[in-house]
Parts: sequence; C-alpha cells; structure tokens
Amino acid sequence: MSQSFLVVAADPVIGSLVGELVSFAGHRPRYLRDDESAASVIRKRPPFGVLLDASKADQEVNAVVRAAREQHVQVVYFASSMSSAELRAYAEQRRAPWFALPNGPKLVGVVLADAIALADSSSRYAPFENVVAPDFAQSKRVMQTDLGSMPPAMTAALVATQRAQFLVSQAELVRHESSALRRETSELLAEANASRSALRDAVRGYAVALRARGVSARDAQTVVKTLLFESAVTVSDEHTADDVALESLDWVSEVYAA
Repeated sequence: MSQSFLVVAADPVIGSLVGELVSFAGHRPRYLRDDESAASVIRKRPPFGVLLDASKADQEVNAVVRAAREQHVQVVYFASSMSSAELRAYAEQRRAPWFALPNGPKLVGVVLADAIALADSSSRYAPFENVVAPDFAQSKRVMQTDLGSMPPAMTAALVATQRAQFLVSQAELVRHESSALRRETSELLAEANASRSALRDAVRGYAVALRARGVSARDAQTVVKTLLFESAVTVSDEHTADDVALESLDWVSEVYAA
C-alpha cells in the first residue's frame, strides 16, 4: 500500500533526490514550503512517515521527532553529510530505520516497508524524553568536524549520478526502435554525464577545502577515495565503485597541482 512520507533535508537538492527515490519505491513524497517548519506540518497534516536528515542541527531534529511521536508518525533517517557507519550509529542510538546515501529505490523501498511494518510498535524507538543522548550529541559534533564526513555537495552529486544511471537502465529495459524512446534514452545519458561532471566539481571543491586546511595531497586522496568508495559501493558492484573512487584521485591531484 502506498504511503506518504514527508522529506526533511538539510540540502534542497538532496531532498528532491530523496523524494524521487520514495516515488520510485512506490510511495508519495511530500515536501516543505519555504515558510513551513517540519514540526508544524506534522502536527497539522500528519504524513504516514517522515524521512529526516540526521545532518540537521540537533534542535531541529529533536523538534521533528517530538512532533512525529505525538502524531504517531514513523521516523526514518538518512544523512546528507555522514558516512554510512556514522548514520548507522546515529539511527541505532534512536532505534529507528535508516538508509545511507547514495542508494537505490529497491533498498529504500525495503526500509520504508520496514517502517510501515513498525507502525503499530514503539518498542524500537528511543524514549520521548531523551531524543538525543548527550554523549551521542557530542559524538555527532565530532563527526561533523571530522574529515571523514561526506560533504553535502558530494552526497548530492553521487545521488544524482546514481539516479541518472537508474533511469538509463530502466529506459534500456523498455527501449525499442521508437525514435521517441531513443531520444529519451539519449537525454538520460546526457543527464548521467552531467551528474558525473557535478560529482567531479564537488570532489574538486572538497579538495580545495582540504588543501586550505593544510591537508597533504596524499591524505586528501585517501579521504576522498575512501568516502566515495564507501558510498558508491552501496548502489553498485565493487568494480564500479572502485572505478569512481580511483577517478577521484585524478580530480584531487588536479587541485593540488594547480
């Protein structure tokens, strides 16, 4: 059964892409207007669930979670600037479903199905009075200043690349000699290439920031390669993920050689 999920993201681009994953998984995404707060929308027009960006400030996350608990709305976490391991620890602290980015509609669908199955149970959720434990709040602050946290721009570019590749593969499944479908596939391939360019630009921007912080070229390459491989392998085979990670080394080298 299709359900509505409110998307609450720290980055609007990532929010839009997450919403598309929700649609691909067979559910209905909802978005906030610029003049709306997530907590007030949940109280006034409760969705079935809320997809909440764990990268948002603790105060914002807590307000959304409290409103969701009051209205019996399911909370599912994702993150625009955490690694998969960081997000897992964050969600498990709150005993809530989660999915890392980038990811595909199949896994997102499984996670949302899990949230639906949990609709009548509160046993896996943390106590209302202690939405974020103080010790974990401190750990999160450390995560957000660590070089190992994924920058939002890189996350958005990876998600966009994965989305474009998914659409291309779907178009190829139904492709025939129709000129309209050939044109559509060509446009999707162009979108995939544009997403790859966005990923390159995001990696180069991150490398500029690392260089400004005094990080060596070798260390910057290690950080970027590790982040991209860990994220890319969640939605592709290891060979493809390794290709993306290795290509990133050249992008980092270009920045440090400039």
